[in-house]
Amino acid sequence: DIRSFAFSADLIEVSDILAREDIEQSIVKIVEAVGFRSTNYGKSLEDFDALGMPDLDRKTTVIILGDARGNRNEARVDLMEKIFNRANRVIWLNPEHRASWGTGDSDMLRYLPFCHQASTCGTVAHLERIVHDMLRDYHERTGQYGILATICDAALFGTWWLEGVRWLGEVLARLARTDSLD
Repeated sequence: DIRSFAFSADLIEVSDILAREDIEQSIVKIVEAVGFRSTNYGKSLEDFDALGMPDLDRKTTVIILGDARGNRNEARVDLMEKIFNRANRVIWLNPEHRASWGTGDSDMLRYLPFCHQASTCGTVAHLERIVHDMLRDYHERTGQYGILATICDAALFGTWWLEGVRWLGEVLARLARTDSLD
């Protein structure tokens, strides 16, 4: 199962939108729903605590796509720790270079202790490789198919991921064609 969430200030679940619409229409609807307000990772983590946390278990991998720039709002590192303690893996994919993590309003270095993996990820190919490897490795270790939950900073669609909003659809389409994943 894959559950997806998006946010700028408030976080919403977008799994149904992604299931119903083609990727381009999905992104339009998601951006309309979350807007382009200043990102607030702390508030988004509070929302995830209510919406997604009850379903996290040791089979769950949480992938966060975002730059960790919370605009000087409370980072809610305690909720990242809670996610880290409940999930099998927490992976943060940040479009910024590591040298930018922790500079200005970036809370990335505060979140980093609660990530099993944190990588710079700014292209479709990079994201596809990371997700594919992660799902394959989990299946090889356990013989089961894991659950993938994604939390996306919607303000970054077309900003950092320079392929534009189609990058997410391309990754999902490539993963769907992969024989080694279910």
